[in-house]
Amino acid sequence: MAIAVACVVAFAALNLVRGRQGRVWKAVRDDPIAAAVVGISPSGSKVSAFVVSSLFASLAGAVFAQILSFVGPGAFSLGLSLSLLVGIVLGGRSSLLGAIIGAFILVWLPEFVDGVAGERGWPEQITNNAPNLLYGLLVVAVVLAAPGGITGTIRSWVDKSRGRSRSTLS
Repeated sequence: MAIAVACVVAFAALNLVRGRQGRVWKAVRDDPIAAAVVGISPSGSKVSAFVVSSLFASLAGAVFAQILSFVGPGAFSLGLSLSLLVGIVLGGRSSLLGAIIGAFILVWLPEFVDGVAGERGWPEQITNNAPNLLYGLLVVAVVLAAPGGITGTIRSWVDKSRGRSRSTLS
């Protein structure tokens, strides 16, 4: 059920971002003054973005509650919030694909560490803390080497190979 809901939400979000409303949100994000000059209400656009993101967050919370069958304050730790933030930074915060890539990394990295730890016989304490260490190292590497995240870096490479810069695309 969670995968089906995620696919439907990703499809809806992709259509929203690529549609008229997505262009309005991008215009306000990039330059609210210029957007206001052309007739876009920055405050209305921000409210609509907040409402849509709240809708998606509430849907995710409902699916999460179905999976856990009990939701309390202990289910949402600081570690969960930080790992979600790490996923967005790694994938790239300006694209839907970046969020999906970041989520994939968040799910895959602990499984990878468990596999390596099982092969090498690492102690449990190292196995439990290794993903957090790798998240930190990845965030530092991405912030220093690829500030736009994975998708931003790939997009800039594609633009360079085509012989144009990001500033001329805007």
